[in-house]
Amino acid sequence: MYFYKECQTYSLASLPLRIGGGIMLRRSDHTPAHLFLDDTLYFITGAIYQKRMLIADSALKDTLLDLIQGYFAKYSWELRHWVILSNH
Repeated sequence: MYFYKECQTYSLASLPLRIGGGIMLRRSDHTPAHLFLDDTLYFITGAIYQKRMLIADSALKDTLLDLIQGYFAKYSWELRHWVILSNH
């Protein structure tokens, strides 16, 4: 928790900071600093507030997956594995 409080002191004006060689440090007032490296795998996760079952419909899950795949293609990212749960 101490690291989180320490990172909160950074200003949003400092986003992002390109360190060089494919390394980028991204800071925010609300989250710890994130280090982004080229050619590195990342685990991305999210959840619906209060774990509500808002995407239980399979057609909605398909639409969400299409959107995710579209953004990954737009930025030339590779989506290797995914799961879409009804409350995530």
